[in-house]
Amino acid sequence: MRVLIIYTSLILSFIIGYTENQININQAIESELEKIPIKKEKINAIISYLEYTDNISNIYQLLEISEIDLDDLNILKKYIYIGEKNISDFIKNQKMSSYKLEYWFSSDGNQESLSDVWLDRFFSPKNINNMNYDEVYSLPNVSPIDAVGIMRQKNRGEIRGTFELKNSPGLSYYGYKNILDFIKFKNQEDQGFHFRYSTLFKTLPITTNPDEEGNSDVLISNDDPETLHRLNLFFGNHFKVGLLYHQNMGESKRIYTDKVSLTFDNINLKSIGIPLYGKSIIGNYNAVFGQGVIMETTDYFSPRRTGYGFTKRAEGVSPDLSRSGQYLMQGFANQYTFDVSSSSNIRFTQFLSLHPRDAIINQDGSFCSLITMQPRLDWGVNQ
Repeated sequence: MRVLIIYTSLILSFIIGYTENQININQAIESELEKIPIKKEKINAIISYLEYTDNISNIYQLLEISEIDLDDLNILKKYIYIGEKNISDFIKNQKMSSYKLEYWFSSDGNQESLSDVWLDRFFSPKNINNMNYDEVYSLPNVSPIDAVGIMRQKNRGEIRGTFELKNSPGLSYYGYKNILDFIKFKNQEDQGFHFRYSTLFKTLPITTNPDEEGNSDVLISNDDPETLHRLNLFFGNHFKVGLLYHQNMGESKRIYTDKVSLTFDNINLKSIGIPLYGKSIIGNYNAVFGQGVIMETTDYFSPRRTGYGFTKRAEGVSPDLSRSGQYLMQGFANQYTFDVSSSSNIRFTQFLSLHPRDAIINQDGSFCSLITMQPRLDWGVNQ
């Protein structure tokens, strides 16, 4: 038995020592590869191939390089090995969720503002123990039952990992899987300064009448495409600045929507003994309340949201960087939650807005109804 143990230890030491002298091809840098005794142009070809493929799982993939033959491969086997690429958990998660990011970046209509909230939380995950019901419920594929279950689990004690989260009473499998993209189990570190920028140019045909049975004119304008620029600036964990420029297709350069919002987020007064946390917004913001027809500030009205999947509203107030150009809220808004007890809380929301609207004006100065036009034309579609 002693001999077997000694023999095994010697083999392990040999393997470890041999691997340490080799290069992980998936993480190799140019200076390391240049030490391999093959021609310089072949090294350059390998580097170009790795930049293109990003990661290889088998050494024989290198034979796809026209400059590499079997003799070169026999030499390379002595100097390299196939290991995993050392990337952060965030990057791994981002790669797995790339299809979601593509959907959120390209979303429009009444989904656009909520997608912006999801992107903020995806790139800056928050400690689940510091999130209230509204923040949990606003996440995609999280139902009201899921959010209540997580709140109940928090009442039992700190959620320290996936085991406690998975055992939240009433939390569904899909709610659990989707929420993992947006949360952490420890306090956020200072995020420093970072930004997110997206742009769009589109020339898809649009109509001037949403009623399919009515007369409508199809508008196609290659000279004046729909143009969108959206910039989010983040300073630490508490301060965010949002800028948006949007021009519908066919609109003149004088007609466009520009928005600015300044948000003080993640305000928490528990450290000084006051169980109060929330956010304040100056500039453009959304105000949304209720599942049915209660209040929703967007040009893309939807009379009913189920609260499941992607068909939901971002309850309360949130920064507005959507393409809505008519039903805008501009001023200031505050939303704070007061912890009454471990099982309930009270949310205070106040906002003030002053912004012009397009409407049908009567002779006495009153108005009949507000107007939403896309595009907004100077003199009508027939000039």
